[in-house]
Amino acid sequence: MYWSPGIFEILGVDPADGPPTWESTASFVHPEDRDEVMRKLAACQAEGDSYDFVHRLQLRNGSVRHVRSTAQVFRSADSGHQKIAGTMQDITGPNRLRESLEDSLERYAGLVEYSSDLIFLLDLEGRFLSSNSRVAQFGLTHGRQLMGRHLRDVYPPAVAAQCLEALRKVKSQRGAVSFEHTLTEAGEPCYYRDTLYPLFRSGLLWAIGGICRDITEQKLADLELQASEEKFRLLFEQAPLSYQSLDGEGRVLDVDPEWLRTLGFEREQVIGRPFTDFLSPASRASFPERFQRFQATGKLSGTEMELIRRDGTLLNVLYNGLISRSPRGLRTHCIFLDVTGYKRQVEVLQKNAEILREMEGQGRIGFWEADPDGGRMYWSEEIFRLLDLDPAPAPLDFAEGLARFGDRGAELQECLEGARAARSHQEREFLLHLASGRQVWLHLDVKSSPNQKGDIVLLFGTMQDVTERKKLEEELARQNFELTQKNIALRELIDQVQREKVIVEGRIAESVERLLLPLLDRIKERMPAADQALFLLLESTIRELVPVAATVLNGAARKLTPRETEVCLMIRHGLSSKEIGKLMGLSIRSVETHRNNIRKKLGIGGKRSSLAGLLRAQQTPGAT
Repeated sequence: MYWSPGIFEILGVDPADGPPTWESTASFVHPEDRDEVMRKLAACQAEGDSYDFVHRLQLRNGSVRHVRSTAQVFRSADSGHQKIAGTMQDITGPNRLRESLEDSLERYAGLVEYSSDLIFLLDLEGRFLSSNSRVAQFGLTHGRQLMGRHLRDVYPPAVAAQCLEALRKVKSQRGAVSFEHTLTEAGEPCYYRDTLYPLFRSGLLWAIGGICRDITEQKLADLELQASEEKFRLLFEQAPLSYQSLDGEGRVLDVDPEWLRTLGFEREQVIGRPFTDFLSPASRASFPERFQRFQATGKLSGTEMELIRRDGTLLNVLYNGLISRSPRGLRTHCIFLDVTGYKRQVEVLQKNAEILREMEGQGRIGFWEADPDGGRMYWSEEIFRLLDLDPAPAPLDFAEGLARFGDRGAELQECLEGARAARSHQEREFLLHLASGRQVWLHLDVKSSPNQKGDIVLLFGTMQDVTERKKLEEELARQNFELTQKNIALRELIDQVQREKVIVEGRIAESVERLLLPLLDRIKERMPAADQALFLLLESTIRELVPVAATVLNGAARKLTPRETEVCLMIRHGLSSKEIGKLMGLSIRSVETHRNNIRKKLGIGGKRSSLAGLLRAQQTPGAT
């Protein structure tokens, strides 16, 4: 900070007391005016607004002076530094003002001329009155070359329109207006921020001041930052890992979408809550000690915790994380891996191991190991029992072990070598004829175990007597075959019944049409008019009781042959030509011939129209 001698004189301070500071400046402001002064100064620093106002000072001797303070912010494009230049006028004694004002104006003129920004003055129509020498963006070398030129003469049309719109707003609003524009220089875009502000004389607006700042580096940095933020956002939102961040008190600061999806919460339901709200009781009890250790070491690796989903189910996870520290405080950055499925698999494996040990103890499954390179083989006692052999006191020779399987030894060796070569799980079932004369079905399970180099050094697995299961499977296959044959016979019987049913329905319909309905017509002719309604009800009831309504076979339908009548009824029931031929013992071609005859005799034209649909429609009450 620099004070001119006049300010030292106004404040009654000796320059030898030391350089001025913001704190020392504020201490001279009258207590009643201090908040207003500091507010204007802060606005000047933050927003670049100039100020010009009167306030009071309280000197160290207790006296009070009235001063007029002005200030303007200047930023350097090269260094990015911000400077504030201003004046302080002691209006308690106007005669002291002239010397300080002249010195301030001289400094202000130097600041304007050597500023890295273009500083200019416009008349109210948009013509340049003056400017400093920062006019390279216009292809000029000195500010005097702008004198008298209009904004439209120096800017491209689009930028000139922006400037004139800002000029209009300054004149109408009596306040500063800022905007950004782009110019192309040497084929590259350059970005500028312009600020226009009103200048008054005797209360009247007489000119427009302006500052044009080159913000290309800042703009490019902002664009790069935006692109980087977008990449980070995509990574943050689409990463398959769940991320969370806590503050020093253990409250949730941030989570990613995968975290929310995994636990089933909405973001507003999580942020700001204690992380312990999402822990199971067991993990909640140990969290304070773990979190304190995490803060002390700054690292978290493979720490297991149990989370509670929104639906109440538990989730086993492994946490890894780091801690960052800043003036704003501590912040954790952690990701977790869902190991719930892994935990369940471990539990299943442990349970299966217990079952296998129990089965081994009960003599139901035998275990074996083989070292093909070392030529040794180990059998559990159960395998010896399965083969009706006495247990060997020591591991068997590999070839000897295979030989004990008799004619199946070669098949067993092939299975072992296949598992070793393929490095995969192998299974085989075979029937073994024992020396005792007994036949036994064995299930062989083979797995391979590699060393650190990846070489297979051990084969191991189980052997189980599955004779009873094989017998059950054979019995089940026999019963399935018998059931299949019975189903086929039953299906043929059902088809025959269906065919006979359709034929019977057709004959009933034909009898109703040819015998009963003509008789009803003669009765109706002789019946009194008073009983006609009752007779119509009787006739309608008879038609509804008949499986195939007589209306299907009325009129031209009486021309159908009995065979065609049967086909017609089956078509109405939705049977295909293939199904009709099977039921009536006809070829598909013969059925198609009957179909064509039915269409001709019933007057149904067009093969695209559904014959079955038309026949069903004729059965509908009231259809003709």
